[in-house]
Amino acid sequence: MARRNARRGSRTESELEAIDRAADPTEVVDPGEHDTPPLSAVLQADDPDSLAVPVFLTNPVNVNQLPTSLGGMFSKRLAASPALAVQVLHKDDKRASVTITSPGIVVAIGRSQAEADDEDAFRIDTNQGPYRFHFTEELWARSTGAEVRLSVAVEQWAR
Repeated sequence: MARRNARRGSRTESELEAIDRAADPTEVVDPGEHDTPPLSAVLQADDPDSLAVPVFLTNPVNVNQLPTSLGGMFSKRLAASPALAVQVLHKDDKRASVTITSPGIVVAIGRSQAEADDEDAFRIDTNQGPYRFHFTEELWARSTGAEVRLSVAVEQWAR
């Protein structure tokens, strides 16, 4: 269309159509008045002419993890042994930590039901803890003795 307007002069529409059909289809036409940014800006490429600022650490950097602002607390009843493990938490990628308090009975926990039901599962013994875990997988638990309530506190990074 831009070529047409530039060549129009006294030509008719049919003459302009014939010229367009005869033109090379691979010809690149200058867009004219469009404010097209350069290719490096479109691709957001690094500017090779810009100088990097050197940074040198002279002292150790202190890193303190801040507490999260979201969380929850609950308890889960675990049936007396030989019951199977029950799911306490679902997989959650936004979970920062899980804190489990030690109940009066030894409790076996795992990241799957099979892992918690195994004889070699991680055990939360009495009079120890609280146990703090940093993982986002599922949490399963089972009592190894009498019926017990497992107390859980969960911290979330975000909703």
